[in-house]
Amino acid sequence: MAALFLSLSLAGVAAAQDNTSLGTGALFSNTTGALNTASGVEALFLNTTGESNTASGVNALLSNTVGDFNKAGRESTILV
Repeated sequence: MAALFLSLSLAGVAAAQDNTSLGTGALFSNTTGALNTASGVEALFLNTTGESNTASGVNALLSNTVGDFNKAGRESTILV
């Protein structure tokens, strides 16, 4: 039998609304940032208050902290 394991991670759920994360560490540091989508291991990992960001792939927007309206793919580790 094959098994599928998904790890969902989202910190600060009460303050940060309308975020979507899929992957270990995705949106891990998020506190009040809203309308973010992070898909992939550590995607938007350091984001705290940034809003309306889309990160897809391993380490995508890993170092983004407060930037808004950023889009990035796999290992696009820009600092905003």
